[in-house]
Amino acid sequence: QRISPSAFVPKNAPTFDLTVWDSDSTPPANLPTGRYLFFGAVPTGDLSPVSSSGASIESPPILDWDRASPLLRFTDLSGIRVRSARRVTPAPWASVVVESKTAPLMVVGERSGIGTGGRGETRVAYVAFRPTQSDFPLRVAFPVFISNAVTYLVGHTDGDGDRVLRPGDTVPTPSGGSVTNSTGGNESVAGGAYSGTQRVGMYTVTTASGAKSRFAVSLLSAGETQTAPDTSPQITVTDAVKDGTDSAKPRKSPQEWWGYFAAPLLILLAIEWWLFHRRKR
Repeated sequence: QRISPSAFVPKNAPTFDLTVWDSDSTPPANLPTGRYLFFGAVPTGDLSPVSSSGASIESPPILDWDRASPLLRFTDLSGIRVRSARRVTPAPWASVVVESKTAPLMVVGERSGIGTGGRGETRVAYVAFRPTQSDFPLRVAFPVFISNAVTYLVGHTDGDGDRVLRPGDTVPTPSGGSVTNSTGGNESVAGGAYSGTQRVGMYTVTTASGAKSRFAVSLLSAGETQTAPDTSPQITVTDAVKDGTDSAKPRKSPQEWWGYFAAPLLILLAIEWWLFHRRKR
């Protein structure tokens, strides 16, 4: 559902799987528990992963990003140009996943039992610039980021015990909880992600409130075991993406030089033929 910022009713946020705020208007102060993705505008209150004095930074270069973050898996942010971004400071409970020289550009965090209008877990991701203030939407990394954000922020329900992961996959999990691995060992979870899925078997996630969910780790590939026709769109990767070059910069194409050498040789051959026949006369 797409609505204007003025029509947004905070108490309705928990009824949606994810609320995306892409506007220069400041979000309401008392947001209820939920899942949020903010672009540009800085939220306030206990659920805000950042704070800001209102200042902005011009053309901040992306220095580094957390490749292990569930939000940025399989994304390449190198070369992205940002015209303007908000200067923000991360909250103590939030993590910086993309940083520039002077300030973070992307922050993510989660809290349990915080928010207005009910108890529960809140996951928030903040991007310090709007998509229209950068060329991020023109990059292959943007749809991958959106997919990762939806997967991480929305998370999974207790009924997702049939989801199957491959060994080594990172699983979005609530901070402050624990994971019982396939050997029976118990590991605490920090940072909202669990990456100890090296062994196959069933894993049990226990949140701080005691709720449990399960997932399986298997060597089987979902693509190999899927017998139904594939209706997903086919994406063609261009050469610019394959070799890691910036598509916005001019590129040199291979040139064929043989014509420059063949032309004078052909002229010399014609002159020699003409002189040969002239002597015969």
